Amino acid sequence: MKRGLLSMPLIGLVLISTASLEAASIPLAPPGSIEPRERIAAVRVSHRHRAIVECVRVPQRASCVGRVAEADTAAVVRFERMGVVTVGLNPAQGAVRVVFPHQAGPQEQVVSLAVGGWLVDWPESEKLERLEIKPGTRMQVALATTSGACEYKDDTCELLPGVRERRIRISEVQ
Repeated sequence: MKRGLLSMPLIGLVLISTASLEAASIPLAPPGSIEPRERIAAVRVSHRHRAIVECVRVPQRASCVGRVAEADTAAVVRFERMGVVTVGLNPAQGAVRVVFPHQAGPQEQVVSLAVGGWLVDWPESEKLERLEIKPGTRMQVALATTSGACEYKDDTCELLPGVRERRIRISEVQ
C-alpha cells in the first residue's frame, strides 16, 4: 500500500516561529552576515601648531635657536580601516575625518573608532601611520606642526619661513 507524503510521520522536525525567537531574545543575524560585531573605542586626537617667529644666535656657539609662538591649528586628518572589507558598511565604519577649525593654540577632539587597525592619513606628514586599537585600550593621536626653521649662516641667524614639519605620535593613554 502506497502512502502519500502527507500521511508520513514527521520525525525530528521542529518548527520555530520568528515571534518565538524574538521572545527568546536570540539574535536573528544570519551566520554569514557582513554586519560586524565591533566594539567602539574613544580616541583622543590633538593638534598643536607652533611657528618659529624669530631666530636668535646662541652666544659662544655657531648655532641658532628659534623663538616660537602658537599658530593656526586648522587641519584635517583621516582615519581609514585596514584589513576590513568596507563595502556595504556605513561609511563612518570605513573612514572617519577629524576636522580642526581655524584657531591658535592646541586643540583636541574625541572620535569613536572601531577596535582594529586604522591608517592615519594627514596630508603633508612624512608618512602614513598605523593605529591599532585593542579592546579595553585608550589611544591618543597627537599631531604636531612646526612652521619655519632657523639657519646659521655667515655668523648670523636666518629665519626660513617656508619650512614645515608635521609629526604624528600615537600612544596609549595611561
